[in-house]
Amino acid sequence: MRVSTNPLEMTKLSPAKLRWISYSIVFFMTLYIVALLVTLNDDATLESIQEIPLTLYLWLLLLSIVSYLFRFSRWYYFLHPLEVTISIPKHMLIYFSGFALTTTPGKAGETIRSLFLAPLGIKYHQSLAAFFSERLLDVVAVLTLSLFLFAWAFPEYQQWMMVSAVFIVIVFLLVRSTFIPLLIERFLKHKSKALLLAFQNQVSRFLSNQSLLVALPLSLLAWSAQGYGLYLIVDAMGFAVSPLLVIGIYNISTLLGAISFIPGGIGATEAAISVLLISLGMDASLAIVASLVCRGMTLWVAVLIGVVSMGVVGRK
Repeated sequence: MRVSTNPLEMTKLSPAKLRWISYSIVFFMTLYIVALLVTLNDDATLESIQEIPLTLYLWLLLLSIVSYLFRFSRWYYFLHPLEVTISIPKHMLIYFSGFALTTTPGKAGETIRSLFLAPLGIKYHQSLAAFFSERLLDVVAVLTLSLFLFAWAFPEYQQWMMVSAVFIVIVFLLVRSTFIPLLIERFLKHKSKALLLAFQNQVSRFLSNQSLLVALPLSLLAWSAQGYGLYLIVDAMGFAVSPLLVIGIYNISTLLGAISFIPGGIGATEAAISVLLISLGMDASLAIVASLVCRGMTLWVAVLIGVVSMGVVGRK
C-alpha cells in the first residue's frame, strides 16, 4: 500500500479547494489591475511610471525578498526547537505558500501553513501560535517604525500613537502572563480548553524575553526593508525627504490597511501612503504612482511567490 508523503494529500486539500484559492487570488488581482488602469489613465501618471528605471525595480524586488527571508527566519526560529526534522528548503516553501493568501483579512489565510505542517509533525496549536506571535510582533515593529513619522512630521497625533503603543504593550504582557491560563482554567468547560492552554503556553514561549532578542530585530528589519523600498521610489521621483519618515509612512499605512479589514488592505494602504506623502508636499500624481509601484513590488510579489510555492508544495 502506498503511503502518501504529499502534504496536500495528507491534509485532504483537494484540487477543488485549490481551485477556489486560485479563484480568490485571481479575483483580487483583477480588482487591483482594474483600479490600476483607472488610476493610470492620465498622461502625467504614465510619464511618472515610465521615468522609473529598471534597476530600481530590481532593487525593490531584492528588498522584498530580503524582507520575506527575515520573516521566514523569525518563523523558523520559533518552530525549529520543536524537535521536528523538516529541511529548510521544504519549510521555506511551506512558509512562502501562505503568501498566496496574503489578500485575506488580517492575513488569516496564511494559516494554511498549518495544514501543510501538521502531517510533518508540527501540531496545529504550535503553528497557529507561531502565526499569532508573528502578527503581534508585526504590529509592535510597525508601530515602532511609525514613531519616526509622528515624532517629526505629525507631532499633534503623538498622543494617539502613545495610546496605541500602551494598548499593544498591555496585550503583549497579557499573552505572556499566567492570567489568561487562569481564566481559561476557571471559566472554560469546553473540551477545547486543553488546546487553548497549549496554544497560550506556546505563544508565551515564542514571546519570551530570550526569544524576543532574536524575533523582534528580525521583525524590525523585515518591515524596514519594505519601507526603504518606498523611500527609493520617492527619491527616484525627485522628492527629497528623510528615509525614516518614508519608512514610517509605509508602516503606518500598512497598519491602517490591516485595521480596515479589507483583504490585503487593498486600496486602503495605497490611499494612506498617497495622502501622507501629499501631506509632506509631494505632488499628488507622483504620490499615487509611488504607492502603486511600492504595493506592486511588495504585496503582489508576495502573492506571486506564494502561488508558485504552493504549486511546488502540492506537486506529487
